[in-house]
Amino acid sequence: MRSGAGIPSGLLSIAAVLNAHGYRALVYNADFEGSVRARSGRRGHASRGLGAQEIWSSVREVMREHRPGAVGISFATGGLAPAIELARLVKEIDPGVWVIAGGIHPTARPEEVLSSPGFDVAVCGEGEYTTLEVIRAREQGRPLGDVPGIAYRDEGRVVGTGRRSRIDDLDQIPVDYRDLLIDVDLYPREALGYIWTSRGCPFSCAYCSSAIIWGGEVRFRSPEHVVEELGHVFGRYGVRDFRFIDDNFTYHPRRVTRICEGILDRGLRISWSCCSRADLAMKFSPDLLRLMRRSGCRRICIGFESGSQQILDSVGRGVSLSDMAVTLGAMKRAGIGIHADFIIGMPGESSTSLAATFDLVRRVGEGAGATLSIARFRPYPGTPLSEDQASRDPGARTVAAPGRDQPVTDGEIDRWVEMARQYAEVHNVRVLARSPTFVLGRLRENLRSPRGMAGLVSRVVRSYLARSRPPAGPCCRQ
Repeated sequence: MRSGAGIPSGLLSIAAVLNAHGYRALVYNADFEGSVRARSGRRGHASRGLGAQEIWSSVREVMREHRPGAVGISFATGGLAPAIELARLVKEIDPGVWVIAGGIHPTARPEEVLSSPGFDVAVCGEGEYTTLEVIRAREQGRPLGDVPGIAYRDEGRVVGTGRRSRIDDLDQIPVDYRDLLIDVDLYPREALGYIWTSRGCPFSCAYCSSAIIWGGEVRFRSPEHVVEELGHVFGRYGVRDFRFIDDNFTYHPRRVTRICEGILDRGLRISWSCCSRADLAMKFSPDLLRLMRRSGCRRICIGFESGSQQILDSVGRGVSLSDMAVTLGAMKRAGIGIHADFIIGMPGESSTSLAATFDLVRRVGEGAGATLSIARFRPYPGTPLSEDQASRDPGARTVAAPGRDQPVTDGEIDRWVEMARQYAEVHNVRVLARSPTFVLGRLRENLRSPRGMAGLVSRVVRSYLARSRPPAGPCCRQ
């Protein structure tokens, strides 16, 4: 089970390894609306959001139907509370079930997770072979202390067994795992097109949680293995739109070249998107960009994060504002779209940096035609900025501002975030509405969902009404 949105690729990978070693493992996404509605018997309430009772009802049905001996729950920090409730519910249904926690938060804070009696074990780091060994140890009556990469309770104490060696040969992990997803036929085809081709990131952004799970080095699946999965998903599920979910798909340009050539050689008529960094993307040769476009690359997601160079430097981003400008120009010339991520409220934020970020949001959106996403900074446990946050006075309600700027309060930052998100939503609809592929895809997804169709129409109308009046940003001193 998973506490989080989207196709749960990590849990599916673990389930695939368990199945390859003789176990029967399935994955249920308790946050997927289509599945929850189908199982909770509340199909007629599509005009409103899901309620807790509907979600827990669907979990009970899955538990009764499959009667598992062990349940794994993967979650990040924001999902801790619902994960605890889910573990409690599983134990209530069957006290004999072992509940295994995994993901970013259990890896960073296993003691906190295991303080809840609903969890028996926390898997720290990569979960595939650690979970397999936990299941085998329980089945064979062996001590958990022999399993590297976990934490567990021993006479009331939380005991850790240290880090497990990383999986160096990622090609050994099965990738034909989508049929292990309960209610897979209810998912939009695009959701099945999420593919990971590498693990890890060598950069040291102080807010990023990648190193918590994967470490600071990058490991890759072979290009041939990646193209094989693309072909399998294309043929088996009819997926035409793929998303490479690596931290940085473009880290090795030669590898990107081989994947693109493989797509073309197999005649796969697909589109795809990926993530990169501005300082890497700006160095792509025109030939590589053209090859990426020919093989189906339609959009690259790049973390712009802030319009303040001082903020970027303070969090170890390693990217300059001039890098961003060069990248936007190169992508535009190649006909590849940009999706720009921004984070508002990082330590050191000031009225000047907030205004600079909002200005960059507008310039990237309107000048480069990029789609946008806005996140409110929340420190992940285990990251450098988390430690910085913890060292502050818990009662403080402001963040220190550099230079001569006055500090800004949490409430003021929240106002900037809300304004930026409203602008991004309106802008994104305008940009994406120009794409016939996107429009037809969204219409197909929402044909059987009155709530989804109403939301789609509402966003288009709001975008049209707001067209001539883009917001200028909130005033920080009110």
